[in-house]
Amino acid sequence: MKILVAGGGGFIGKVVVGALSKDHEVFVVERSANPQNSKSIQLDLTQKKALVTLFRELRPDIVINCAGIIDPNGNVVLNRAFTMNILESLVASGHVPKRVIIMGSAAEYGEVKPDELPISEDTPLRAKSGYGLSKIQETAAALEYGGRNNIPIVIARIFNPIGKGMRPKFITSRVQQQLREFNEGVREVIDAVYRLDALRDYVSVHDIADAIKTLVEHNPKESVYNIGSGKATSNQEIVDLLIAYTPMVGKPEVRQTADTPEPLVAAQADISRMRREFGWRPRVSLEEAVKEVIDTGSNEQSN
Repeated sequence: MKILVAGGGGFIGKVVVGALSKDHEVFVVERSANPQNSKSIQLDLTQKKALVTLFRELRPDIVINCAGIIDPNGNVVLNRAFTMNILESLVASGHVPKRVIIMGSAAEYGEVKPDELPISEDTPLRAKSGYGLSKIQETAAALEYGGRNNIPIVIARIFNPIGKGMRPKFITSRVQQQLREFNEGVREVIDAVYRLDALRDYVSVHDIADAIKTLVEHNPKESVYNIGSGKATSNQEIVDLLIAYTPMVGKPEVRQTADTPEPLVAAQADISRMRREFGWRPRVSLEEAVKEVIDTGSNEQSN
């Protein structure tokens, strides 16, 4: 199939492109084209006229939007704008693909009740943060617009991704940087964690890419699918793994920075819908994912 991936140069997008390119013809839309990839297209998702032209000429079978603003201090309203520009440009081009896959987020669920874990796709969306709200608005608008214009929309609701190329805002990256500083003798305490007892569902970026490939190659019956590990992991466990697999010159003190427990969020995904319909399941353990992050960081330091 011919597949177009917007944001294919990002943290998740790169791995999605890699997984799909083994069996499909994959074109990548990025702000800055990759000269080493003949199928890399330089295009800003705010440029609707350019998108219309692209869809008329390329006529992709599948469109995947991996582009987005994660930083809550960033212009998160662009998340909805990016997706709606894609959908409106498809309609204007006269081309209707087999499927448009949008990256949703576990942040859409917001605070949850203990008896709602693990979180299913039918759990009410209660996000109050800027990023979570932006994803609710994006996915809701996509489903509504797609329904009115006969564009099949699938939301891949991603839980907490972990893997190579993570941004500094993620806890794994922050702790890893502080461990480097500890080894260099410029830091005595690891304090990159608000609460050690806070829980999240961490899923390898490779498992996310495999799930997206599954949604591409099958005919999804539902409009929303949780993509997670199905397990709740504490920050303490993540920190312990990072310390265990990082070559250390001593044992650092780990100190949380908040006295009050955080509200319960979507800390464990119910992934039975993906498993039941497609037989999909995560294959990369948390230990393997953490090792990859550490190995990547070590290589970057030595180059």
